This record gives sequence, structure tokens and C-alpha cells, in this order.
Amino acid sequence: MCVRVLSNNNDSEISHKEAEYLLKFKEAVHNLPSNWFDNDTVMCDWVGVVCGYFPATNFRYIEKIQLNSRHLNGTIPSDINKSLVNLRYFDLGNNSLSGHLPSFSNLSYLQYLYLSYNNFISIPHDCLCGLENLELFDLRYNTNLSSWTFPTNLNTNSRLTIINLENTNLIGSLPDIFDSFPVLQNFDLSENNLTGVLPKSFSKLTRLTILKLNHPKDNKLSGTIQFLSSMPQLFQVNLEGNSFEGSIPDLSNCKHLKYLSLANNRLTGVVLPSLGLLNEIYQVSLENNWLQGPLPLFNKVRTPEVNLTSNGFCLDHPGP
Repeated sequence: MCVRVLSNNNDSEISHKEAEYLLKFKEAVHNLPSNWFDNDTVMCDWVGVVCGYFPATNFRYIEKIQLNSRHLNGTIPSDINKSLVNLRYFDLGNNSLSGHLPSFSNLSYLQYLYLSYNNFISIPHDCLCGLENLELFDLRYNTNLSSWTFPTNLNTNSRLTIINLENTNLIGSLPDIFDSFPVLQNFDLSENNLTGVLPKSFSKLTRLTILKLNHPKDNKLSGTIQFLSSMPQLFQVNLEGNSFEGSIPDLSNCKHLKYLSLANNRLTGVVLPSLGLLNEIYQVSLENNWLQGPLPLFNKVRTPEVNLTSNGFCLDHPGP
């Protein structure tokens, strides 16, 4: 069954399931745009709703729901994965939505999932199953979430370029699935409660430009940070506030590195001179480690923000 939907461009139809879901959504989510309640405005013309079009069948389908930063509250109806089967883009970020996050499993066309800065309280275990075209997953600053672990069912999503789970109450260790993310560029798990040694496959993230695993006090990630040397595209690295140990690897391959924070760990050994020779390096934080040897030399014009305090350097100035 389909519902007739008149628009400026097409006289076409969306499925009954899609129309029914939008009506549920309208009941469950508050502060929606006013034209959602105008009986003369068809669904495909509601603010924040974008419809695609199948020319062969003259049917339309819900392609995007984009309602970022609209002071929305309420809950998302649970059967989205059974109703909006052609959804490509779902953005409800920067609102005050709450309740349980619905499952998006098997929405195989979904590419962008923005849910950041809300008040969701839980995530179903199958939330991200079968999202083979997902490129961006942004859930950051959902601080009321129950404790959860990094979703292993993301490993089928080889198109992912951005994963941002900052401050979402992630706990435990990371699974050994990172060889399944060949194009991942931005990976932010900061301000969580992660523990353990990073898995071997972490070094396969060779396209990363941003890596953030920092926390002021609670992250207890451990092991070495040698994996950084296999990430030549890095621009920003923040591993502050963990229990990483061993030496800082040779980062001379990281030509684009601008921000490096390794403060408050257990790093030892000599800081290689090549770090201070990076052309783009601007900010370096190595304080509160157990680094030794000569004080590293940085160009104060090119790298004006350097913090090396509370280490074990043999002199308080660069040189032999």
C-alpha cells in the first residue's frame, strides 16, 4: 500500500510504512517545525524531510531526516529499521532527545548517522548490524548512556571514515577488528573508560588523520604506542591520561602532524630529534612521563606550544 504525496516536482507516492512511521515520529518527538502540523503540507515537503524518487515506479521514498539543533525532545520510535528502509541520512544531533536508541540494523543504504549531543540512555546490541554503506557514525556527548562496549558489529562497515564516540560511557577493551576499517580518518573515543592494550589490528588504521583516546583521569589504556609510526597521515593525536609505556616511536613519516599530546602516561626513553624537525608540528605536550636523555629541541617559531615538564631529562636545556 502507498500514500499519495503531492509535491512541487512530482505527483508520486511513498509507502504506507514510511508515512505511518513519520506520523509516529511526529507524536513521539516534540518541538518539530510548524509545517509538520499543517494539513496542507505533504510529508515530503515537511521541514527536515527529503524524499528521493524512483522514476521507474513513480514512487518516492524518505531519503533524509535532517533536524539538527532544533531543541527537539522526546524519543525516537523504535521501528525505524523496518519502516524507512531506503534512508540514507539521519541527523538529529544537538537536541535533547532521550530514551532508548532504536536499532538501525539492516538499513543497508544508510550513510550518515548523526546523534551527537542528546540524552539517550541505552543502545541495543544490534544497533549497527548490516550497515554496509555507513560512512559516518557520530554519537558523541550522550553522557547518560548506560555503560557499553565498542560495537563489534561495526566491522562490516568498510566505508566508515568518521567514528566519534567521545564521552559516551564506553568501557572495557577495544576488539581486534580494526583491519576492517581501511579508510577510517577520524577516530575519537576520548573521555570514556577504556582499558587494556590496543589490539594488533590498530596499526592497520593507516589513513587516520585524527586519533583521540584521551581522558583526564579514567582511561587506562596500556601497552606501547609504536602503532603511531604506521599512520603517516596523522594531523592530531591525543593519548593523554592513559598508562601507555615504552618509547615514543619515530614519527618522521608523519609529515602533516600538527598537534601531539602524550601527557600523563608512563613513556620512557629518549625523544628522537626528528620530532622537533617536523615541518608542521605546532603543539607538543609530553609532560608527566618518565622520558630521559637530552631535552628535545623544538623551533620556537614553528612550535610555540611545547610542554616537557615533569620528566627525567638529564638537563634543563637542549644539548649533549
